[in-house]
This record gives sequence, C-alpha cells and structure tokens, in this order.
Amino acid sequence: MRCGHFGTQDFTSGEVARPQERRRRYDATIRRSIVGVSRLLLAPCLGVLPDGLRFTYNAFRKPALAPGPFPHLHFNISHSGDWILLRFRLAILGVDVEHKREDMATAEIAARFFPAECSTLAALTQTQRCAAFF
Repeated sequence: MRCGHFGTQDFTSGEVARPQERRRRYDATIRRSIVGVSRLLLAPCLGVLPDGLRFTYNAFRKPALAPGPFPHLHFNISHSGDWILLRFRLAILGVDVEHKREDMATAEIAARFFPAECSTLAALTQTQRCAAFF
C-alpha cells in the first residue's frame, strides 16, 4: 500500500459507516431545509399558509407541488456546497448550481451541456478551464 492511498478495505466497517451516516444526516437536514424554505417562499405567492402546501417527490427526490389548486406553478431546486437555488415559473423548468470543482470541468461534461463552447474550453489550461467552466 502506498502512503496516503487508502481504500475502504483499510478501515473497519464502523469507520466506513460513521462518515456515511453523518453524510446521510447532513443530506436529510439539507432536504428538510430546502422544503421549508420552499414553503415559506411559495405560500405568500399562492395566498396560503406554508403548512397548507403539499409536495410530491420524483425518482431523484426533487419536490414538486402536489396536484391541487395550483397546477400551472412549477419550481425547481438545486444545491451544492453552501449554495441553494430555487426558481419558480408558470412552466416546467430546470435549474442547476454546482460548487466550483476542478474535477467537474471536464470535456465530457462540456460536450453534453455546452457543446458550442467546447473548442474554447479545450484551448485553455486546466486552471483557466475551471474558471471559464464555472
């Protein structure tokens, strides 16, 4: 084994499980916070109390307003690091926010989401690419 390179086989099951459990608790807290903020922002716009709003969740755990008196209002949520983005619209929409990470600024991701900018990004150094990407 090289110094500084560890795999899960190098730790006990408890040592592996503790960080995973902390991450699950953190994720659950973030999800509850996002839904709470969504309620507080949506309720006054719709003229209802926050606890009167009901949500459904898709396969990716994204909330949506449950079928009811507001069928045309859509919202979407994205979070990464310390950032949360909520957007409301009278049409289906998508949003995404990403914490700046050098490993995300890849040619594959650029080709999928920013095909027109691929040649510009490819001409940059990795540091410049990351800054331009985000």
